Amino acid sequence: MNLLKKFFETDAGLNNPSKSIKTIAKAIYWLWLIMGVFGFLYSIIGIFQDGEIWYLFLGILFLLLGKLMGWLSSLGLRCFAIILESHEKHLKVE
Repeated sequence: MNLLKKFFETDAGLNNPSKSIKTIAKAIYWLWLIMGVFGFLYSIIGIFQDGEIWYLFLGILFLLLGKLMGWLSSLGLRCFAIILESHEKHLKVE
């Protein structure tokens, strides 16, 4: 019966949702970085195929935008996690 109760428990894994959000923020940050590197590599391949140098500038732009977008999305999620963490502490005090 205890196993059945644990299966239908609605609060399972929600003891510290702020930690989960921080983990998601880190994963999204790495995802943006990897997308920026793939964009850079794609631009480098374009240099060898077409022989035009502006692909290099586009590749550097992909790297910088990947870093910026990763930082901004991670920052937003971490700010949300900090607010959630303060609410968690407040609820534990009561």
